[in-house]
Amino acid sequence: RGTGNRTHQWVGLRQVVDLLAGCGDDRAAAELLGGLASRSSGGALYGADALRFAELRAALAARLGADALAEAEHRGAARDDDDLVDLARGALRAREQFGEP
Repeated sequence: RGTGNRTHQWVGLRQVVDLLAGCGDDRAAAELLGGLASRSSGGALYGADALRFAELRAALAARLGADALAEAEHRGAARDDDDLVDLARGALRAREQFGEP
C-alpha cells in the first residue's frame, strides 16, 4: 500500500475475496469483488482466473441474492483505493479477532 504498487496489491486482494467467501463472509467478499472489478490498474482477469471469479460471483449471487450482491458490489466500486484495502484488512482482522480461520 505504501509503495503505490496497486497492480500487485489488487492481485493479492483477489485471494482475499476467495478467502472471505470460503469462510462465509459473503458480504465483505462481494463488496471487495465489486471494488476490484471496477479498478483498471489490476489488469483484466482472463483464463482460469476469469472462470474462477465468474463462478465465485454466481455462488455469491445464489447465497446473497442478486439485489444484495449488486448493492455490495456497488459499495465496493464506490470506495477509493485505500478504502478498498482497508475493507479487506478489516474483514481479515475481524476473522482473526474471533479466532476464525
